[in-house]
Amino acid sequence: MKIETGEYEMPAEIDFSKGIRGKYYQRATGRPLPIDIEPDLRERFPDAHSVNEALRRYLELTSKV
Repeated sequence: MKIETGEYEMPAEIDFSKGIRGKYYQRATGRPLPIDIEPDLRERFPDAHSVNEALRRYLELTSKV
């Protein structure tokens, strides 16, 4: 492989025979998803605990209907 004038040439073949399938799968799925809270809601829900508590109450109220 040569690097000339900022260009990278891909090899004709890549050997994946020593690769390990799913090596980072658990690590990637074990993290919580980032959630963006709008600025006007951040005033009333400053942290994850307050958001979770509000969602739990909402689910309790809506499941009774």
